[in-house]
Amino acid sequence: MSDSSPYSSQQFHSDEAENEISRLENQARVRWPQEVVILRNAGLKSGTSIADIGCGPGFITEFLAKEVDASGLVVGIEKNEKLFNVAKTRNAKYNQVRIVNNDACLLTGMENDVFDLAYARFILQHLPDPNKMLIEAKRILKPGGKLIVMDSDDSLFHITPYHKEMVEFLSEVSKGQIKYGGDRNIGHKIPCMLHDAGYININTSVYTFTSKNISSHEFLDITTKFKIDLLDASLKEWGASIINDIYRKSEDVSFFGSAGVYCVVAEK
Repeated sequence: MSDSSPYSSQQFHSDEAENEISRLENQARVRWPQEVVILRNAGLKSGTSIADIGCGPGFITEFLAKEVDASGLVVGIEKNEKLFNVAKTRNAKYNQVRIVNNDACLLTGMENDVFDLAYARFILQHLPDPNKMLIEAKRILKPGGKLIVMDSDDSLFHITPYHKEMVEFLSEVSKGQIKYGGDRNIGHKIPCMLHDAGYININTSVYTFTSKNISSHEFLDITTKFKIDLLDASLKEWGASIINDIYRKSEDVSFFGSAGVYCVVAEK
């Protein structure tokens, strides 16, 4: 990822990052009821050891801590120093949680074969070489341990009424993510990536997230607004005008939005 990426360690440090942390908290809160079922089916329970790879500000880490309780272990792994500090503070009350400042693609100091589970949640889309993370995750898993990968695919995003420039907007967002070292359409590629990384028993599901039970503005806050930051600087004003127009139109009762995520569970 280039230094100009909104998610780089160089950029994600200013007061403006608080808005993104707030978005991540809302995203975690809204998605967790669906995610926890997936994780429990993969083996998450009291006493489990799990690596939360790319834990960000630690919201999901805290949810995981409650699932494994005091007899388990959650290790949150975060490279960005600001997010690492937020996660560490948020989870300080849990004896079963450790937060480490580490690169997801190079888990320095972490031993082989130690975790029952590893969770990589919305991180592959930001990595220039996601295979490195998949290999490292496999290394730290116990034999028979499972990696759960959840990530986006913008080809599954849709809203109605549809904005006439949305296709072009998403295309430019994708180009921006690629420039920074990532892939906004990585979801459908994950099963094959896991196969190439040597995982077995690969199972794939696609889950939808809609505006049915939340406000239209909250749906757009979680799924769309942040994408302006992925645009080339020359396109940000154009992108902001599109998003602002969508927000205005979303106040109509006819608005509905749907976004999809891929969830892939694979075994070492």
